[in-house]
Amino acid sequence: MDIGRLGFVLSHWLAMVLLAAIAYILGRRILLKYSFDSRIEELAFSTGLGLGVLVWIVMLLGFLHLLHWWIAVPVLIACLLACLPVYRSWTADLAGWIRKVSGSWGRIIFAVIVVALIIAALLPILLIPLYPPTGHDATSYHLPFARHFIDHHAIVMTPHLRFPAITMNVEMLFTLMLLLLDDISTQLVSLLTLLVTVAAVIGWGKRAQSWRSGIWAGALVRERLQELDQSVDRATLL
Repeated sequence: MDIGRLGFVLSHWLAMVLLAAIAYILGRRILLKYSFDSRIEELAFSTGLGLGVLVWIVMLLGFLHLLHWWIAVPVLIACLLACLPVYRSWTADLAGWIRKVSGSWGRIIFAVIVVALIIAALLPILLIPLYPPTGHDATSYHLPFARHFIDHHAIVMTPHLRFPAITMNVEMLFTLMLLLLDDISTQLVSLLTLLVTVAAVIGWGKRAQSWRSGIWAGALVRERLQELDQSVDRATLL
């Protein structure tokens, strides 16, 4: 892989990580006083709620005819600055983590190596969302919605599209990524929502019974979501 392709891959995955981090911080600020059963449960529900907050932020900017990148970026920064209690809780968590892992650097190095090997093994799968979006739903209304809103810097009616008036939740996230980056980054939004859903089910399974139950539940829901997505694609083509 040459430098140009590597930069393309890293920039898009960095964009998804940043989106997930912003969503987590916003959601964690709201759920700061809530006690979770596990870390994965905290990550899943905080990130999911934060994505909902981002949807409303973009929607509000659209209603106010303020869909410009130079407005969206300062608004996001201001929202992150309002989450100061989250950063304070991180300080306490970091201090506890350092005390816990002090003297066990061998385990940390081993864990880093294992994670690196897992990422290397999953690399072909991780590259799939970086192909241009060609799906029926994406090209017929999901991305045209986002592009139309950005062109008008506002949320406007789209009578020329297949669904001129539908709920615009995920479309707002697509609009944000298309506003700040490109159309390929929108596919990473779909991947992120899938990961958050699977993580939430794993967390629920862990709370209800055990880690093993949670992992099996997450695997099953992932397969079910894929089947449902394929069924919807077939139905829209009929």
